[in-house]
Amino acid sequence: MFLSSLKFNLKLSFGIIIVCISMVMSNILYAQEPAKKDNDPVVVKLNGMEIHKSEILSSTEELPAQYRQQIDVLFPMFVERFVTMKLFTEEGRKLKLEQGDDVKKQMLRFEDEAVRNAFVRNYLEQKITEPALKTRYEKFVKEFPNQTETRASHILVDNEDEAKSIIKQLEGGADFANLAKEKSKDKASGAQGGDLGYFLADQMVPEFSKAIEGIDVGKTSKEAVKSPFGWHIIKVVDKRKKQPPSFEEAKDDIRQSVSVELIEALAKDLKAKAKIEYVDKKAQPQKP
Repeated sequence: MFLSSLKFNLKLSFGIIIVCISMVMSNILYAQEPAKKDNDPVVVKLNGMEIHKSEILSSTEELPAQYRQQIDVLFPMFVERFVTMKLFTEEGRKLKLEQGDDVKKQMLRFEDEAVRNAFVRNYLEQKITEPALKTRYEKFVKEFPNQTETRASHILVDNEDEAKSIIKQLEGGADFANLAKEKSKDKASGAQGGDLGYFLADQMVPEFSKAIEGIDVGKTSKEAVKSPFGWHIIKVVDKRKKQPPSFEEAKDDIRQSVSVELIEALAKDLKAKAKIEYVDKKAQPQKP
């Protein structure tokens, strides 16, 4: 229920922007830096040809992030994959397939993509500097909403009678955490003594959030609170002003947000300068 990560609401246009974000951004954000010779060992020799570590890593850039994040574990598999691809390529060259029209068209597309990626990467590297990111972060902090987050514990049961019985036990001196572990049907929080962590009001069902407003810190609800999940006995542990994430925590999200804005603006500017004639009316973009 508690959400701690920074989120930005981005309005993405369709067409070329979606293409740029989906096909280019992953390459920009995860591109491998050129390897130094002394840090780029030969990992395998294939028919006498030396294959360096950097070549293996580069071949993984199109893979999903979850695989790239396990490079050390999956490296042998990546090497075998690369070797297989190289062998297929060698066999194709023996048949002179690279001279075919279809292959030439594909190579032109690959060249276009490489040039496009290089251009966008270079553009963003020039625009997105550390000072620029910090300036955007400062703006984000100034605009950060003034919100109160609450830390609460609860015991969730199926019916009101059971809830009333637990409230009586608490009034008699029973320990809230122990009762949560024994009685709560919310097993996840129950194992933590009923602790739900810190959360904002809109992250809970309305009945729960409304009840919290009338409970002081350190106090427990005098009456059971009914919600779609059942009956709650609530203890408010703490209330505090929600703080923005640190610059380092927000940095990647800020970079992504700024990148999207810059690409959108760049595409709009280039389109305005270009002479574009939609011969087929069906190809003309819809007005927003």
